[in-house]
Amino acid sequence: MKLEVKNVCFAYDSLPIIKDLSISISQGEFVSLIGPSGSGKSTLFYLIGGLMKPAQGDIAWKGQSIVGQRGNFAYMPQQPSLFPWRTVTENISLPGELQHRKIAAEQVQIYLKKAGLTDAGNRYPHELSGGMQQRVAFLRTLASGQDWLLLDEPFGALDALTRTHMQKWLHTLLKQEQRTILFITHSIEEALLLSDRIYVLTDRPMQVYKEITVPFSQTSRFSLRGSKKWETLRKQLEDWLLPDTAFMN
Repeated sequence: MKLEVKNVCFAYDSLPIIKDLSISISQGEFVSLIGPSGSGKSTLFYLIGGLMKPAQGDIAWKGQSIVGQRGNFAYMPQQPSLFPWRTVTENISLPGELQHRKIAAEQVQIYLKKAGLTDAGNRYPHELSGGMQQRVAFLRTLASGQDWLLLDEPFGALDALTRTHMQKWLHTLLKQEQRTILFITHSIEEALLLSDRIYVLTDRPMQVYKEITVPFSQTSRFSLRGSKKWETLRKQLEDWLLPDTAFMN
């Protein structure tokens, strides 16, 4: 099973945003998109999610075109976007309500336990730290029932320490949950820690500049940080993202 973005072009009015872009992701993969701010990565998610349609090209899933179709993927934006009048449990249960299905209280408790939030079910968003809010938002995404997730820089607003904690938490959780993830990030290290593959993207109009397969096993990622092999690959990605390379069209 595969998601394929094929030669997609998109423009706002007369401003080209995406040009002849092609990427793919197979079931069970974690694939990161990394590139300049404002280059069109979030717009690509809107196209994949059916909120907008490309001017040219196709988006196919399971071998069928899904251009303009909504509801195929769960989406988590950059900010937690929790409803302040709903408890943690009620926020996590929201996807079930919208889909007219009930998420069992026992299932919510399982999610909370996985996220280290066992005692937070009756608390409100304003009572949680930023990292806890992000975990709740991620659990709400999991509770959607979708196996394919679009995560738009979910840890970008967090401080460095909380971000590292969340990366480790997500890394551990993904060992338990069989999900397919397309992930937007501006952090080279984050992409290396979490991804099976990485697409390096250009500035507008956005295209694929490079694609790499991360050569490190998932079990060794965090321990390899700072090693010679790690730094060599990190530096290569950094060089590709410098203005004299990836920003040129």
